[in-house]
Amino acid sequence: MTSDIRARIATHEDVPFLERFDVAMTNDRLSSNLTNFQQAWRTGRASVMADVEFDELRDRMKAAKTDAIDHLDRYLDQFIAAAKRSGSTVHLAHDADDANRIIGQLARDRQVEVVAKSKSMVSEETELNHHLANLGMEVVETDLGEWIVQLRHERPSHMVMPAIHLARQQVGEVFTEHLGREVSREDVTEQVHVARDAIRDVFFRAGMGITGANALIAESGTVMMCTNEGNGRLTSSIPPVHVVIAGIEKLVPTY
Repeated sequence: MTSDIRARIATHEDVPFLERFDVAMTNDRLSSNLTNFQQAWRTGRASVMADVEFDELRDRMKAAKTDAIDHLDRYLDQFIAAAKRSGSTVHLAHDADDANRIIGQLARDRQVEVVAKSKSMVSEETELNHHLANLGMEVVETDLGEWIVQLRHERPSHMVMPAIHLARQQVGEVFTEHLGREVSREDVTEQVHVARDAIRDVFFRAGMGITGANALIAESGTVMMCTNEGNGRLTSSIPPVHVVIAGIEKLVPTY
């Protein structure tokens, strides 16, 4: 039964939460991986936040988001007008299927064969990758963690750190299997270099780059992205077409 559930999870079939929970609770390696991450994360977060006024930043962000929600129609109209003035086209999707249909049609109209993707939680929710693949396109995640779980036919396990459930040995194994060369199970630096070389070619083959957005700036029609790998910049600048998929909740009035 456990192996059957794991197979269904891997193929993105709907599996009830309690069934997935039971499988996870019997996975000793998963428990070890997450425990190791949790211990290292606490130390790293404390170091990063030591000089940051976190409460103040949180309050400022809350105020900006509350204002955006209270005046959502106005800011949406402002964003669309500003984006159009800069040469962008804005599409409004009513639901996940509509969003997938719009992006799929944009790609088909331009005869796109390869799509480079930066991390986007909205596209995970709409299952955009599968929609584009069903249209015959090759879709490649360019975020390292997202690419790893894509190679394993899994879903991200965390919105910021998609592959925290995996150990470096498992990453080395999947790279060795999919890249046709031996990759170290222990040397993370080697794994990163191998991934960089493999992904870099995708940016130049892609006819479309798709990214998410951390914020949509109403006053300027600007899309703001925060990344730490550089793949967002490459995805949005090298392919001839850049598509942003984002929820309306990303609207903010100004910088």
